[in-house]
Amino acid sequence: MIIVKDLKKNYRKKCALKGVSFSVSQGVTGVLGPNGSGKTTLFRILAGILGQSGGEIYFRDKNGVAVSAEGFRIRYISQAFGLIPDYTLWEHMEYFACLKGLEKGEWQVEIEQALEAVHLSDEKGTKCRKLSGGMVRRAGIAQTLLGRPDLILLDEPTVGLDPEERLRFQDIIRERKVQCPVLLATHLIEDVMELCNQALVLSKGELLFHDEIEKLASLAEGRVYLLPEEEFARCKERGMKVKNQYGEDSRQQVRFLRLDETKADQTSVESVLEKARPVPPQIEDGYLYLLRTQEKRQNVG
Repeated sequence: MIIVKDLKKNYRKKCALKGVSFSVSQGVTGVLGPNGSGKTTLFRILAGILGQSGGEIYFRDKNGVAVSAEGFRIRYISQAFGLIPDYTLWEHMEYFACLKGLEKGEWQVEIEQALEAVHLSDEKGTKCRKLSGGMVRRAGIAQTLLGRPDLILLDEPTVGLDPEERLRFQDIIRERKVQCPVLLATHLIEDVMELCNQALVLSKGELLFHDEIEKLASLAEGRVYLLPEEEFARCKERGMKVKNQYGEDSRQQVRFLRLDETKADQTSVESVLEKARPVPPQIEDGYLYLLRTQEKRQNVG
């Protein structure tokens, strides 16, 4: 378990994290947020790469007993993860095992188990330069599994992966999440829907949300509609297009998210949406509504 209290990070005049507080004890938590929201900064502080400007981080073992930062095994894969081209995959895993301080007598079993978990056992003798992009990302996940981690941090792990590799990645995380908590930073709502039991939303260094993913979707309750594409122009000023899709009659429709309006506007909004059909909100709807609501508050302030 990891507990973060009032975490701050300043870069000269820029505040990257503004008093972020949360705790994670199990499952997979999706960390969502636009570019520049503070996701990578948060991960680098948790991994010990960066120091914080303020706040505290506490570590607990599975029994709730306090553990030092040195005794809490955090594994991190960054967005820019890469491998040494002339090493074989096995040699690279030995290199990681050495860096993580594993006893040499444990290397073989640990590496074999990690490569098997990510379905790369058959590639252990392959030079890293010959591995596909998806294999490199899986190798990155494999190195996080070495040494029985207490927490895994994955920063945009599916960027650039084709659909088949993304499905492989999702299977790997499903198998591992029961063994230790995982923080997964991503822009892909699909990954959160498939893998996460909780979501954490950052924007401009502020924590906007941390709860079950179903509750994120419910933020847009009563605000999501389907309407014909030709009607969307009439609704533009009342909200935003989430995505295009096709209805049962094969006609193009717009998934429309209605944003906040004043009481005086409500009657006119209802008239604009006469031809729209209300639908249950999805995670993406709640996420976008949360970001737009914060943006509006900041503009008013």
